[in-house]
Amino acid sequence: MNTIGMFLGVLSPIAVIGVVLFFIMAIVAEAKGSGKGGAVRSAFSYAVSLVMLLIIVATSAFLLQEGFRAWVFTKAESSAMSGVPPTLILSAEKTIEGPGAAYACTDTCQFTTVDKDSIATWKSDYATWRDNNTTTGAFTTYQKRTIVNAFSFLIVAIPLFWWFFIRMVQREHRKAHAEGMVKSGPLRSCYFYLVAFTGLVGVVVSGALLINLGLKNVMGLQKTADTSSTALDFAYDQNGVKSIINCADACGFTAEDTSLAQRWLVDYTAYRKTDMGGGRTAQTDLALLIPIILVTAPLFLYHFITIRKETADETPKAPANPAASA
Repeated sequence: MNTIGMFLGVLSPIAVIGVVLFFIMAIVAEAKGSGKGGAVRSAFSYAVSLVMLLIIVATSAFLLQEGFRAWVFTKAESSAMSGVPPTLILSAEKTIEGPGAAYACTDTCQFTTVDKDSIATWKSDYATWRDNNTTTGAFTTYQKRTIVNAFSFLIVAIPLFWWFFIRMVQREHRKAHAEGMVKSGPLRSCYFYLVAFTGLVGVVVSGALLINLGLKNVMGLQKTADTSSTALDFAYDQNGVKSIINCADACGFTAEDTSLAQRWLVDYTAYRKTDMGGGRTAQTDLALLIPIILVTAPLFLYHFITIRKETADETPKAPANPAASA
């Protein structure tokens, strides 16, 4: 997964430059037939339609993923947490000699006044983090916010796409066709093939990753979570909270403080496991990949079939050979 993501990340700037150049060439070619003003107007309509369509596709895939996680693949990991659980940094860990270990408090309480003030701040920040990541129903508070954000984009993007593509682009295309003009100009071909290409990339990449997932499961190569190494790698971040547990008796911390610290260790380990990808399950990948295919496959098929049909209808038919028919 990470390799594919890095590969696509490297290609993204090249793709953007290519799309811009492609549209410039299309505008120049279009201007020869419909005039500069008409070409710019058409290019604007297609550009807005493209951006709105990509927003609709991305948000639709995200909403499907959240739905699959909540109701279909219930053992899949949560999509995201509201940031890393806030860590507790003690004064001994701020020394120039380097980070210290967790307090042991074997004889006396090692917590300073500054440390106790830091605990109060940490408890407040952690309470806020817990509120954002508390599950009510099928989703956490943070997930509900992201879902609302996605719907907000849809509410804006769908009417704009309908207006610029259905009302303007398609209406002008039908009018030109009725008047016997060329059916698919350079801009229209550019738009349809570009969207078809985007959909095809989504299908190919997601399909390949699904096959890869299936082969790994069949061959027993699916990676399992290694929570012990995760805890070891991030021991420094856990020192402050572990100190509360170690010094509960010596420093007079309440049972609530100790319970809160233990709960934080569970949340922190779970976050790091997800953040480092060590706890990915087959259901997590299925919930991610299947919605992408469900969205991009129709996107590719509709746009590719439509533009192929239009360009095929425009291909002049070869005249019949009189000698052959004689």
